[in-house]
Amino acid sequence: MVDRVEGEAGYLLHSRPYRESSQLVDLFTLNHGRVRAVAKATRQRSKRGASSALLPFCCYQLSWRGRGELKSLVRAEALEPGRFLREQALFSGLYLNELIFRLVHEHDPHPQLYSCYQQLLGQFGYGAAAQPLDEAQLRQFEMVLLDELGYGLVLDCEGVSGKPLLAAGRYDYRADTGAVPGRHFSGEQLLAIAAGELQQPQVRAAAKQLLRTVIDFHLDGKTLHSRALYRHYLDSDTAQPIPFAQRQP
Repeated sequence: MVDRVEGEAGYLLHSRPYRESSQLVDLFTLNHGRVRAVAKATRQRSKRGASSALLPFCCYQLSWRGRGELKSLVRAEALEPGRFLREQALFSGLYLNELIFRLVHEHDPHPQLYSCYQQLLGQFGYGAAAQPLDEAQLRQFEMVLLDELGYGLVLDCEGVSGKPLLAAGRYDYRADTGAVPGRHFSGEQLLAIAAGELQQPQVRAAAKQLLRTVIDFHLDGKTLHSRALYRHYLDSDTAQPIPFAQRQP
């Protein structure tokens, strides 16, 4: 295990209080994957009333040390302005962060996933003008995530027989075996998802159902709190109507 890392690019995924004034932080980094560290005294305020706590959705230059699984964060320098996301944009960001937090193993680098995550954060913009991700962007991220973890969808042939999928056929999809003859998805939908052609509402709906099933399988019973928060938001009196293309997971 590396004793010390200097100047590593990364983002805050999740944090929680640790002891009196510190935070336990989970970071997503370019070359070291997900890293857990203690950020000391970040909950204290300076004489000016400012807090040194890390912010989500902001790229940092990070340095840490330590031989065990739990590192000690020694420096975090912001490389860009903070993104203070609201409403639908916030739920999009929370969903991305939680997927990485729940599914990516510690110290397992995924440069392609990191690049995809960084590009999507760039789509948000800043401040009040921040825009949520649309369904196609979320589905593409989910597929990159599954590919990087070795759980990629196989949508060109049946999982057991190896027969090519037929556009006119009907199929189910099992996370552990792949596509099998069934009724939930048309072959045309699965082939369109495989090609990344998510323009049609029916294909987007099929992709959402398919990817949720596969992701839930690999979560192995873990709950995604970002989904529950979003459902609560939609049920609240203050929620604004959301166009179909902007609806979240």
